[in-house]
Amino acid sequence: MVLPRAMTRRRRCRARAAAAPHPPPSRATLLVPWTGSRDGRRVRGSQPRRRGDPAMGKTVVRTEAKGDAYWMLGGLYEVLASSEDTEGTATVMQMTVPVASGPPPHTHPGSESVYVVEGTARVHVNGESHDAGPGAFFHFPAGTLETFEPTSTVKLLITYQPGGIEHFFAEAGERAPRRELPPPPDTPPDLARLVEIGERYGMQIQVPPG
Repeated sequence: MVLPRAMTRRRRCRARAAAAPHPPPSRATLLVPWTGSRDGRRVRGSQPRRRGDPAMGKTVVRTEAKGDAYWMLGGLYEVLASSEDTEGTATVMQMTVPVASGPPPHTHPGSESVYVVEGTARVHVNGESHDAGPGAFFHFPAGTLETFEPTSTVKLLITYQPGGIEHFFAEAGERAPRRELPPPPDTPPDLARLVEIGERYGMQIQVPPG
């Protein structure tokens, strides 16, 4: 049987299309950071995850304060979203710190974003000082040497990426029995202990001379 020329041409086109390799659908792969433990030490890494996966992330909703809270260096440190909540991508904290209770100069292994909610502080970063009030915002890349001095009781909203720093506060501070500032300390802080704990979490804390 002789097929019409047009039908023969269509069959050849379909045959070539069927024989051609079809690339798999494109799905970008992300490296999602995580924080875990190994041999009793905190470690960080990343794991592959593809866009569109149903386990891409989860929604976190809290209509009241329910996260962990700690007292440290005379301030109140509240965990709004832990690394477990965000699957290791971030830790979000609220800090309420009175005058003369700021941290010593330090660096973090990841980035830090700071928003001033209430009060005032003098922020020291890269050898410069900035007076900050409500609405001020700072972003510090990993390894930035920075600190802040409250010039009045200040409330800060801070996001750390990747997450995990809440474990530092849990170890270096004490669990807050109430969500309020602790009683004023009657002894100076043990900065050597703070430095030691910070090193385990990738932080470099500078002890002021004297």
